[in-house]
Formats: sequence, structure tokens, C-alpha cells
Amino acid sequence: MAVAGIPSGRSRGLCTTTHGRRWDSVGQVPWFAYYDSTARSWIEGYYDDVTSLGVKYDMINRRGLAGVGVWHLLMDGGVSDLWNLVANKFQKDTMPPAGGIANLPLVTDAYAITVRWRAIDVGSGLSSYTVQRRDRLGNTQPWRPAAPNPGSSLVVGGFGAVVADLLNVRSAAGTSFDSLAQLIKGNRVAILSGPVSSSGYQWYQVQFAFREWPSADYPRTGWVAARDASGPFLVPAVAPTVTTMAPWIASYAPVARTFSPNGDGRGDGAAVRYSLPAAADSVRLDVLSAAGAIVDSNSLGAQGAGSRVANWDGRLTSGSWAPAGRYLLRVTATVGAASHVAPASGVSAVALARWGVASDLTPPSVVTRSPTGGAVPSTASVAVTFSEPVNGITGTSLTLTDVTSGAPISGTVAYDPATRIATLRPSAGLTRGHTFRAALGSAIRDAAGNALVPMSWTFATLSPYITLYNPPRALVFAAGSTTGYRFDAAGGVTGSKRYTLAQSSSAAASQRNKAIAGHPGAWFYVVNGVWAGYWVQESPRVYLPGVAELVMYNPPRSTAFQAGTYTAYRFNSAWAVSATKSYTLARSSSASADRWAVINGRAYVLIVDGIWAGYWMPVGGGVTVK
Repeated sequence: MAVAGIPSGRSRGLCTTTHGRRWDSVGQVPWFAYYDSTARSWIEGYYDDVTSLGVKYDMINRRGLAGVGVWHLLMDGGVSDLWNLVANKFQKDTMPPAGGIANLPLVTDAYAITVRWRAIDVGSGLSSYTVQRRDRLGNTQPWRPAAPNPGSSLVVGGFGAVVADLLNVRSAAGTSFDSLAQLIKGNRVAILSGPVSSSGYQWYQVQFAFREWPSADYPRTGWVAARDASGPFLVPAVAPTVTTMAPWIASYAPVARTFSPNGDGRGDGAAVRYSLPAAADSVRLDVLSAAGAIVDSNSLGAQGAGSRVANWDGRLTSGSWAPAGRYLLRVTATVGAASHVAPASGVSAVALARWGVASDLTPPSVVTRSPTGGAVPSTASVAVTFSEPVNGITGTSLTLTDVTSGAPISGTVAYDPATRIATLRPSAGLTRGHTFRAALGSAIRDAAGNALVPMSWTFATLSPYITLYNPPRALVFAAGSTTGYRFDAAGGVTGSKRYTLAQSSSAAASQRNKAIAGHPGAWFYVVNGVWAGYWVQESPRVYLPGVAELVMYNPPRSTAFQAGTYTAYRFNSAWAVSATKSYTLARSSSASADRWAVINGRAYVLIVDGIWAGYWMPVGGGVTVK
């Protein structure tokens, strides 16, 4: 065997045209071979071209070498390929990355497939992966359409699939040219040029043996016979970046997306539904962790065609309960020598998000609850916000009890899944001044079956002796001196403030309280002005305009009068005096009243019979209510 180097571009062209162009994957150089009948020896010729020199220049850039030997460019007969290569590699990188999407099978027997891609850019390095590859200098590959419809005939720019058992790749179009490689049935090739008729065949130039499209490696090219009079050897095919999703196992879907393997008998396991189009010799359920490891496996035996359910008990192969995390329930059906999987053979983030089941061992909890405290309005409802969606909210899992009386409180229980809020609305107002207990039971569970840890809390309704104002209401202060006080929880005075007004004024109060220990009467809590933060006592000098308190008598109660002169009043809608009636009693007497009220800071009863019928009589100074 003789080995020769070819010095000039014209000589290389003649040799490769005659004997074909081969590629040495180790030396990364092209070569050709032919048999010299005179010398009775095989001749191998190795040479450099744009591709092999590009590999060498990439090595120089990659290694940071200081110099490089190049062709004598003036001997290439005006062909500018090598000039352009030197400029692109050393002067300015204008070449986009080489590479593409890894070849996909023609048909995918699963619900999902992993798509991989590879690209190379020595000059500048890869910046990002998108549908188009781009290097760090912005050079971008052209768009490569997927071409999902191959058509009925081979076309340049399309793809073909080998349908013959073996198909030779030759250096040129004809059976007399050297064979470069052999393709087998199912191989896909890219159609570069053709057709050319020769030796009774129709020939196409193709690129073959690529692992991705576009290829990141040296493009191997040659000529193949596409057909002869007997029929085709090469037929149109979809691009290697196209696959048809055709899962044999149909209707795959998890029964539930969450489960709680904790041994409480509620939602401990997971299940998946699927359908077999035909009988299977054997079916197996594999449970894969998020890392792709098989953590449990269950043989389901032979199964006939139709809808099926495969169950996993939530335990690992070791027998322990599955820890929290995501799992994929993979069904494998074997029919003869073929195996079919659903939803996919391996685990990916996409597969877990679409078909995975989650082991949820965290029980739901209460995020917010109301009411709380000791000044709850009698009209309040119980409201609970949960940490996650729950079920099992009923009148027995959410209850309210009057602790003071021991009686259960009836009401309407509801749950809003959008806000995760459960409410209990009492059928009647809560008794003022009582303590209540709200309770949540373990029948409340999340979607995975985790039970709420039972809990309860208490609150107290506002004392009947306390009235809250929200927003605060305006008080009237008459001219003169007024003292405000601060009290501790036991009613002890912790501070006071006295101030004299030259004329009447006003301030806002947030509550009226008749339950301050050791201090009888009603007190207003002032929130602005001179007495902000102090309590002032209700009186005709400091009062809430109109009715501050009203008590109905049913039946009417007797009001006693000592002998003397008394004046009663009528008020208009603004609670200003509209009429008066005075009368002198020579001796003690009585009358009936059907209500008691504090009007403009003073206590009155409304008389319903006798001299003052229809008038409000001030209480005190000889007038008492029995």
C-alpha cells in the first residue's frame, strides 16, 4: 500500500471526483483510495480542504497557539474558499455555530420524548440554545424548518429513508465508483442534489451518518441509488427532527395527583388508569422517583384489551412508606418481543409535571381564624382560612359552642375553595358577654388525604355594657371644666387630665363603657383632641347627641313619682326638644313606661299613660323605675 499527499487544489479535485472523498475521523482529514493495477497496490491519498483546515484552525484558537501554517493561497486557481476560511477563523468570526437537534425516531411509542441537541462553535463559543443556535458574537444559524410532510417524491433539501436491506454510498453517481459506506434499512439521509441517471439507477447525492440535524460534525456525503426499474431503495421521509407520537397504551392518566402515604388508611397509595388496545402477555407497574430510580415494581400479569387501573400501595421496595416528593407511575405492556410504555420510559421535569403524582405528607393548617379576643360583636361569624384546599367541611367538623351556657350554636357552614375559607354563620345573634369556643375536627383533609390536627379557640362577645363606635362618633362638650381619666384593667386610675373649655366643643369617641370596675355610670373613650386617650364620664355636659342607649320594657314597667313638680319632654327626629309638659303632684303617684333611654347624656323613660303620656320623663330627682 502506498500513501501519498496531494499538493494542489486542482489535483485534489480530480482525484476526489474520480475516487470519492472519504473522511478519517481520527486524523480529521479527507482522503481517497484506488487500486493501481500497474503497481498492483492500493493507493491512499490524504489532503486538506476547507473542512479539515477549519478543524486545525479551531485547534489553534482553542489552544491559543501563536502561529499557524497555511496553504499557498495563490495556487488555488482563484477559488476563495480558503481565503474566506482564514478570515473567518482569525480575522473576524462570522461563522455561526454548527449543530442541531438530535435525531428522533420516526415513531415514538410513548406520551413524551426527550429532545436533545448539540452545537459546536470554536471561534467564539456558544452563547445560548434556542431553536436557532447563536454564538457569542451574534452569528446565528438560519432557521431549519421541521418539514413534517415529506411528500411523495424525493426533493433536494428534503430527507429520505432507506427501504433496502443494504444500500451502498458511492463517491459519484454510478456503480463503477468506489463504495464509501453502507446504509441499512431505516437510515435517514439528507438529499443534497440529484437526480442523476447512471448505470440503470436514479442517483442522489446525500449526507449520511449524522447524529443531529443540522450536524455538528464533519458532513459525510456521497451518492446513493434511489431506485431502479424494480422499485425504490430510498423513499421520502420526514426530517430527523420530526417524530410521530403514537403510544400503544392509550388513555393514560393518574387517578389523583396527590396521595399521603402515612398509614392512616386515607389516600395512602396512588393509581393510574390506562387502556390496552389488545391483549398483553404481561403488564408491569414501575414507580420511578424524581431522580429516575425505580423505587417499587409490581407485576400485574397478563391483561386483556380494555380499560384498566394499576394501583401502588405507597410503599417502597423496602416496605417503608414513600417519602415526600414526586413519582412517575410507569406502565409497561409486553406483547411478544415488543414492549410498550406509558407515559414515558424515563423521568423528566415535564413528565412529572404532566403525569407525576406527589407524595404529600404535610397536613393542612389554619392560616387565619376569626373572631378572636374579648370584644366580638354579637353579629359575628366564624371564619377560617386554610393553608391549602381542603374537603370535609361540615356542621360536625366546624362547630361553635356557647361555653358560658354550654349550648351548641346552630348555623350555616360553607366553604369557598377559591379562597380556602370556611365560614359558620350563626342562625341568631350571639349572646352578649358570653364566651364561645370554635372547633375544627380531623374530618377536614387536604386533597392527598392528610387530616387536619384538631384545634379550637375561644372568644368572648362584647359585654352588653359596652358599645363600640366604628367609625368613632362625635361627643358634645359643654363649656366648663372636664376631667379625663386613664384606667388599668382592674379599674385603677393611672392618669388624669383636666381642662376648661371657654365654649362648647366636640371630640370623637370609639366606645361607650358601663363596665369599668369601681367607676359607675357610662364612660366614653376619646380618640382625638384634648382628651385623646382618656375616658370621660357621660353627663348632660359630655354626651353623645341623640340616643346613646335604649332599653325596651315589655310589658311596660311602673315609674314612681314623689310629690313635687316635674317636667317631661318631647324630641324631634334630631333629638332636640320640641315640646315640654310640667305638672305638680300633691302626693306621690305612678305611671307606666315602655322604654328607657339615655338622650343627650341624660336618662329618660317614655311614659305611656297618665298626665305625661307620650312624653320622656327624666329619671332621678324623685322619679324612679320599678
